[in-house]
Amino acid sequence: MVKVPQASHRKLSEKDDDHGGALGVVYLGKKPTKGAMLVVGFPTHGLVGSIAAGYLVESLRMEEIGFIAGDNLPPTVTMADGVASSPFRLYSSGVVCGPDRKCSQLLVALADIQPEMLIMNRLSRTILDWAESRDVALVMIIEGTPVDGTKEAHTPHVVATANPAGGRVLKSCGFSGASGQMTGMGGALVRASLDRTLPVLCLITEVSKGLPDSWAAASVVELLGPLVPPLHLDPTPLRITAKALEKNQRRKIAELQNSLQKLAAKEPEGMYR
Repeated sequence: MVKVPQASHRKLSEKDDDHGGALGVVYLGKKPTKGAMLVVGFPTHGLVGSIAAGYLVESLRMEEIGFIAGDNLPPTVTMADGVASSPFRLYSSGVVCGPDRKCSQLLVALADIQPEMLIMNRLSRTILDWAESRDVALVMIIEGTPVDGTKEAHTPHVVATANPAGGRVLKSCGFSGASGQMTGMGGALVRASLDRTLPVLCLITEVSKGLPDSWAAASVVELLGPLVPPLHLDPTPLRITAKALEKNQRRKIAELQNSLQKLAAKEPEGMYR
């Protein structure tokens, strides 16, 4: 059961976005985040980001510490047992992590839905601005790249890229360097970090083209294992859990699309499931 802190500790960091309105981070946590490692998972190609981030939240029983708010984000909430929450949430767990074990807290930015392309750049800057303001030591993004023929019998190839400040961390982790181009939230976050001193890395995994890929998400989480020792990864239950998270993520996206279609048609009822 994820714990939600009381709103009396709310701190809002809010700026105008590129298309009017506001976009910012509502922080509800009490603990300092200096030196923390932040993992960012959005439902892009193969849904690997949100599936992998969801696994971290569930397996480490992380505490919800805030959310991202914005006028141009989709008009929707995520509901569980009657309790509503933002589809763009922040979580925390007091565990030792990072490539040199100097991080004493793991943070996760988890999104249930994909933001529109028009606000990805602004959203990326908002996340990195918040991380810098909270003295986060390392940001790790999870992204997928679609390929033909990825099957469960095949271990997806995972590569990584980093901004200039994260080059040392990339080498120390022993990740294979990526070549080519990257778009979406992964590309927006890395591009927004190019002139920053905050180390930012992105793990990029092959995913089945056009399909949610829990197998690929599990492979990414396995690579994160050395950076988050308390995970105690066992591949079999990991893949079972990832498969369940994939199913849940697909349901959320289908419900959102259905609700937005009804909203666009200006239907007066049936706006939730």
